[in-house]
Amino acid sequence: MSKAIGDALPYEQRKTLADLNFRAGSVFKFYDPIAKKEKRLILIGIRYDRIMVAFLRINTEINAHLFPTEALKNEHLILEYDEALRPFLTHTSYVNCSIFLEQKADILYNTLIEKPGIHIGVLDNNDLTNIKHKVATSRLLSSSQKKNFGLFFSPSKK
Repeated sequence: MSKAIGDALPYEQRKTLADLNFRAGSVFKFYDPIAKKEKRLILIGIRYDRIMVAFLRINTEINAHLFPTEALKNEHLILEYDEALRPFLTHTSYVNCSIFLEQKADILYNTLIEKPGIHIGVLDNNDLTNIKHKVATSRLLSSSQKKNFGLFFSPSKK
């Protein structure tokens, strides 16, 4: 990944950026060891004790081998490509709302300070609400997983 402008900022400014971008709805691009490539990930929740964060993957398409049934495909939410609304996307994509990728919050926060360029955007309120609704109604995520990250109750869809 090329160096972003934020990476050249002084520490205090990078810390200010990290404070602003450490929130649900922020979109990041970094290496995903499970997918074995760089992925776009949405910070969807911060655990009640602020020790862990949960991410959702953004995928180019729904993998038919991993999600062979209609019910499993319905665990995804489509994000249409719209340069003005979603500049962090390069094409229509799908958010996998069936599994959390969990990370220690301090690791993410410190990485944001060290490499502010991993933050590539923020979901608008409508997209965030729709994704939270999809997570809250997911049959694959356990109730305790959803509760831990404040995603048990579905927000009103717009």
